[in-house]
Amino acid sequence: FVKRTLDYTVKFDNDNNENITYSFDFQNTSAPTNNQNSDYRNYLRLVVPASSVLNEISINGKPLGLRKANSSVKPQLPYAENISIDGLPGLGIGFSVPSGGEVRMNLNFTKKVDITANKLTEELYLFKQPGLENFPLTINFKYPINWQLTGSADSTMVANPGVLEYNIQVSQDQFFDLTFVK
Repeated sequence: FVKRTLDYTVKFDNDNNENITYSFDFQNTSAPTNNQNSDYRNYLRLVVPASSVLNEISINGKPLGLRKANSSVKPQLPYAENISIDGLPGLGIGFSVPSGGEVRMNLNFTKKVDITANKLTEELYLFKQPGLENFPLTINFKYPINWQLTGSADSTMVANPGVLEYNIQVSQDQFFDLTFVK
């Protein structure tokens, strides 16, 4: 009864900055009932890029602050907190999608990238949550046109210089490994 989409955009600039945006759309297709709450409640866990700066967390355009993860006070939905996921830095976001309603969640990070020997490797792991239906995913990498893409997704696959786009249906965990040469 819940449909979701994810748009993931990475923009690189010539000063070795990376801007990462996640945009999730959740749609609860269940009909409201008189005797049951059919809101969809979820706790989304997201591994945060190492040494990144969080610029925005918002739900339906409203900023969401971070709460203390170990607080003894029961959180009110929606909320976000810093967490650890298998020893990696992460965010946990609790939220609700009302029956017949939609929620748009945006997260934005920036970080400095280390282009060693004029080479940058980007890895993206996307873990499909068990029990959820397949969902559409759009991934955009926007990079300076003087950079080249090498490896399994090389520059011959790029129709528009400086832009690489994937559109897939997520049915299982996904791994993307891209190498850019400056």
